[in-house]
Amino acid sequence: MKTNTGLVEYAKAQIGRPYWFGTCGDIAGQKLWEGRAKAYPKYYSDARLKKALARGDFGKKVHDCSGLIKGYLMSNGPDMAATYKKSYDLSANGFLKNAVESGPISSIPEIPGLAVWKNNHIGIYIGNDEVIEAKGFDYGIVKSYLRCSNFTKWIKLPFITYGAQIEAPAASDDAIDADFYIVVKGDTLSAIARKFNTTVSALVELNGITNPNLIRVGQKILFKKTAASSPKTWKGKVTTETLPLNVRKTSDPNSAIIGSLPRNAIRTFQGDAVNGMYELENGAGWCSSRYINRL
Repeated sequence: MKTNTGLVEYAKAQIGRPYWFGTCGDIAGQKLWEGRAKAYPKYYSDARLKKALARGDFGKKVHDCSGLIKGYLMSNGPDMAATYKKSYDLSANGFLKNAVESGPISSIPEIPGLAVWKNNHIGIYIGNDEVIEAKGFDYGIVKSYLRCSNFTKWIKLPFITYGAQIEAPAASDDAIDADFYIVVKGDTLSAIARKFNTTVSALVELNGITNPNLIRVGQKILFKKTAASSPKTWKGKVTTETLPLNVRKTSDPNSAIIGSLPRNAIRTFQGDAVNGMYELENGAGWCSSRYINRL
């Protein structure tokens, strides 16, 4: 039986593995590349082949966005090659069309293993505001934050057996942690703003929130900048494999790119991660914590 919790565990095991268009848990190799290149030449250029070889794709499991779901359905384990089954072969939009249940992303239940969807793209919600998605050839399979995404719908997938919704704790004074407020069931950003005598716009800017109507149970909301006057600084080294590391304007991982750092560059950062991003000293921009090794 294929379950929502099994899908989550499968997706977690794929983080960091490559994205190849038109794949669903296949093992990467020359024969697979050539076959996919005939079917989808747009996605299999000579330049991409060189990059795939340079970063060591061959021998690893590969997926595209809907293939991350199909890979679970067609595999007997997270490291085993998939056995193709036509009945499971749905696109991102096909999964929406065949959904058991769906709704707007603002109403997503706290059920790990739901899919999150936008036109022609799909990811897996794993709970606590986190999503795993096969993002693209240059990114591979990554974990990101739902609140920083532009997914528009949630989906209860066909072929998956779902358990009960996780009940969120009731609000209490224990939800306040230092300068953070931990979101509980029924919270809105406007209510949190009133609670701490601030504004929605201030919370949006402070937390890099792209959609003020979408906050998740368990999410930490920073409500004051008490540490900003003298943030703790530390050294970090860029650990990207080939491409330079993007420097973004805010802690929103999808905010504007304002520069880049070369591989192995050592820079000074300040504070702790926010939305999976580290801030450069003196507010010079934000970088993904995934590619920064603290020294």
